[in-house]
Amino acid sequence: MSDPLRESVADGTNVLVRASPLDADGDSKCLDFLAASPPSLSNVLIVSYVRTPEEWLTRWRDYVGELPAQLGVIHVGDTMRSAAASAPQPSASERRPPALVEGVASPTNLTGLGIKMSEYLTEWEDNGNRSAVCFDSLTVLLQYAEDVQTAFKFLHTLIGRVRAARARACYKITPSAHDDRTVATLSSLFDGVID
Repeated sequence: MSDPLRESVADGTNVLVRASPLDADGDSKCLDFLAASPPSLSNVLIVSYVRTPEEWLTRWRDYVGELPAQLGVIHVGDTMRSAAASAPQPSASERRPPALVEGVASPTNLTGLGIKMSEYLTEWEDNGNRSAVCFDSLTVLLQYAEDVQTAFKFLHTLIGRVRAARARACYKITPSAHDDRTVATLSSLFDGVID
């Protein structure tokens, strides 16, 4: 029997994973997706509104074992880096690679989140590894977005960036937290939907 998640891991693929927030199978599906390539040949970016970077690292180690060659975690709603945000930023020619853990202090700052995600994808684009992204979760993103159309536009742009970088991405959502129309609208953006 074929596994739709394993079939959907081609470069440039964006998959919606529909699961309840307490469903461990939803986490397993995302970790399967992220670990479709051997860790030593993988770049993994985790965007989390829900769990701390430490919780994600523990889950990864427990589920996969070996850390990926390149790993980045963007913790949304994280204020631990607020002092760094006020520091002078380097010019484009001096830009440093993204750190292992980056924070986006305001969960409403979709522009800042998009920029940080793009920095990781750009940094990894030519290193020879396969890049994968886990976005946890669209349900929380929707709580902070101005409206569904704002979230839709952000995701449309993000999905295009993932495709352009020849990366793969899975996005978790809790369908029961949204009306059917919202779920259908967002589902239309993705290459596949996994329940």
